[in-house]
Amino acid sequence: MVYNNNVKKLLILLVVIISGYFLFTIKGGDGYPLLSYSRCDTPLTYRIGTIDPRFNLTADETLATVGEAAALWNSAWLSPIFMYDPKGEIVISLDYDERQMLSSQINEIQTDLDTGKTSLDPKINAYKNHTAEFDKKMATLNADIAYWNGQGGAPQDVFNQLKDRQTALRLEAESLNDEAADLNQSTKSYNFQIKTLNQTIGMLDKTLVSKPEEGIYNPNNNSISIYFNNSKAELVHTIAHELGHARDLDHLPDPTAIMYSSSTKITTLSPDDLTALNKVCEKRSVTELYWNTYFKAVRGIRGWFLTTISQG
Repeated sequence: MVYNNNVKKLLILLVVIISGYFLFTIKGGDGYPLLSYSRCDTPLTYRIGTIDPRFNLTADETLATVGEAAALWNSAWLSPIFMYDPKGEIVISLDYDERQMLSSQINEIQTDLDTGKTSLDPKINAYKNHTAEFDKKMATLNADIAYWNGQGGAPQDVFNQLKDRQTALRLEAESLNDEAADLNQSTKSYNFQIKTLNQTIGMLDKTLVSKPEEGIYNPNNNSISIYFNNSKAELVHTIAHELGHARDLDHLPDPTAIMYSSSTKITTLSPDDLTALNKVCEKRSVTELYWNTYFKAVRGIRGWFLTTISQG
């Protein structure tokens, strides 16, 4: 009877070992072990947090933009990696800070400069045309005066005409001086705006030294804060970049990658992005996580078996 019990126990041990081996090593139709897992099997859920009104984006517009960013990653994997949930674990907010403020100032000044240049260029061209015409008239008058001086003097009627032309040119010269003064003032104003723009850009550069990205993912509270909204493409890129961090992706040296350390307007995943994603989301056998645990359990069963035999 004791012998039969020991045989049964031995058979149980063999069944456990063989079953574990098959479950952990035999692969299914997709080429992965039957007992396998991926960190990306369960999507990370996100929700929209606060939206500063100075971004000029509604909640629906923000949600749609985040959806575009999430779709970049979702389309690259077997199943959705990110999913919207009103109670999602990742909170995505648009936070207006000094960087966005300075960026807005730069855009406004640049618009004023473009407008000023558009209005200034025709004035400068008109002034050049006026001075060219004036020079021609002055040259003609001087030539006529020289001619009549060579003749010993001009008849009274011709003399009067020359005097009238001289008076008209003097008035025209005063008008040109006023025009030049106005242009000088406009040019000074234009140059002042350029100086202001350069100073503002310098301030922005100093600000970005401490905050190099246009968004930040904080793993401590599972939040994403976006600081810039310069363009739709750049916003999608920034959100996708921070979502990548939330999915454990690191920065990449490839300037065309979403995970490049600096923001761009690129809204497609690069080969390097895909490689990094596959590495993070790669399916793995459960044995990679529980190998030691499994064999510890087997050793425990073996010990129990040997103890039971010795006691039987």
